[in-house]
Amino acid sequence: ISIWRNPELTTRALLNSSDYEQAIAHIESLPNKTALIQKGYQQVCFLKGQQLFNDSRFKESIVYLQKALVYPKVADITQQTYYLLGESYSIGGQDAEAKQYFEKSIAMGESTSKTNAHYGLGYLLYNQKRYDKSEEQFRAFTARAKPTHQFYADARLRLGDCYFVQKKYDPSIQTYESLIRDERVSTDYVLYQLHTIPLL
Repeated sequence: ISIWRNPELTTRALLNSSDYEQAIAHIESLPNKTALIQKGYQQVCFLKGQQLFNDSRFKESIVYLQKALVYPKVADITQQTYYLLGESYSIGGQDAEAKQYFEKSIAMGESTSKTNAHYGLGYLLYNQKRYDKSEEQFRAFTARAKPTHQFYADARLRLGDCYFVQKKYDPSIQTYESLIRDERVSTDYVLYQLHTIPLL
């Protein structure tokens, strides 16, 4: 029997081919979708959305990432999808949508996606000048992320700024001083901020 007469085998073959658009079109054309096919649909829509996100085609990525939530069969993929939707909407200036998806990713439990969602949400709130809420998210991120994480130093810097703006000078000084020798941030900026803090 040809695999093209077996929807599950056809779906598996298309998934393995990395032709995401063809696989998606095939699955969407099926009148009946088994749990296995639904799982494959979630996976391939996420992969296509992730590919577009990595290519900085954020509006297009949202279309496929939303499709990945039609059948939320695999929790890890669902959580990653929420995070990438948060980032995509945030980049597009749609703060309400971004916040919603960052929070959904965070609510699903400990994972890399949750850690990164704290960072994304922290920045969103920081840009809105909601420094108390931003502080909470950057603190949550730095508590979970390893110091080698690509966003770690920047999150620490923004955390120092949140403290500074709220006049929490002691933790602000401690945070800035921990970054003086970190090559990932501007030493000039850190020293300027330290010199700006009033003498206690």
